[in-house]
Amino acid sequence: LLPESNVPLRRKVTYTVCEYQQALRGMCGFFSNLNYHVVFNSFRGSPTDAQIEEIRRRTRRNIQVAKLYIRAKLLSVSLLAALTELTGGDAPMALFVGDMPGRDHYTD
Repeated sequence: LLPESNVPLRRKVTYTVCEYQQALRGMCGFFSNLNYHVVFNSFRGSPTDAQIEEIRRRTRRNIQVAKLYIRAKLLSVSLLAALTELTGGDAPMALFVGDMPGRDHYTD
């Protein structure tokens, strides 16, 4: 979801720590305001009330897990952002975590 909803990440091969941090902040806000009741709906009894309740229960749990995950990533990237500020300013994310593997990358 990050590249789809964040233009700076979508336009570049490399992006800075602060750009990534800003994207994570946006995702944190998205998940914090996401209401699990509106993710799935029923129409004319399909799915049944029992099925929609089970789907919503799982959706609620998935959103809770996603919030924890995004917050943990935001914390770690915020520490990187603080380090970049202390050591000369914003820097490419790849400098700290390595390059992303390309389409033809294979792990042995």
